[in-house]
Amino acid sequence: MSEGPGNAEFGVDETAVQDFAATFSGDFPAALLAPVWRAMLQKGVVVAPVRVAVDQAEVVLLGPDTLELRVPISTVSGLLVKSVAVSVRQWPPGGELTTELAGAAERLARVLETADANATFDYARGPSQKPHN
Repeated sequence: MSEGPGNAEFGVDETAVQDFAATFSGDFPAALLAPVWRAMLQKGVVVAPVRVAVDQAEVVLLGPDTLELRVPISTVSGLLVKSVAVSVRQWPPGGELTTELAGAAERLARVLETADANATFDYARGPSQKPHN
């Protein structure tokens, strides 16, 4: 995908993946997925619509096998942070580095898309609205 971030749908910038793979060195145990995603977000490996502030997204390690992605998203109500919990059982490095990174970037793009699609609650609508769990 070679579109600029301003005109893009969710996806992976293949050139950025190649560049990221060329500069990255190290092993890929599952515990390192959080910093890998952080680096991908900083390097612009994942692209999204303009309303999704990919460069401001946060990857938070919640436990040994759980991450949370917090994504600022512009809405008609203003800038909101939406989050998605991600279960990470393992991330094997069993292939070519670029292929592994492209797979990780694709999963990250899907999580960003999920965060963007999460509903919000408008507290100011009045007493008739009930929260839905």
